[in-house]
Amino acid sequence: GAKLYYQNGTSLTEIGQNESVPIMTQTSTSRDPVTITGDWLSESTGLKLQVTGNQVRAEQYTGKLEWGLTEGVANK
Repeated sequence: GAKLYYQNGTSLTEIGQNESVPIMTQTSTSRDPVTITGDWLSESTGLKLQVTGNQVRAEQYTGKLEWGLTEGVANK
C-alpha cells in the first residue's frame, strides 16, 4: 500500500484518513496572505508519498486533501 506523510525537517508525521495533522502554526494580526508551501521544494519539508517497493508504478497518482483554518484574524 501507500502512506502519505508530512515532513518538517527531521520530523515525519503520517497523515491518515479522517484525522487532522497541523502543518503550520502562526500568529498574525494582519490580513496579509500567508504562504504555507513556500519551502516545500526542499527535500526536507512537504508532503511525501511512501509506496511499498514492489508496488511502485511509473504512473500518475491522485488524492484529495482538505485544508481547514481553525482560527483567523477577526472580520471587520
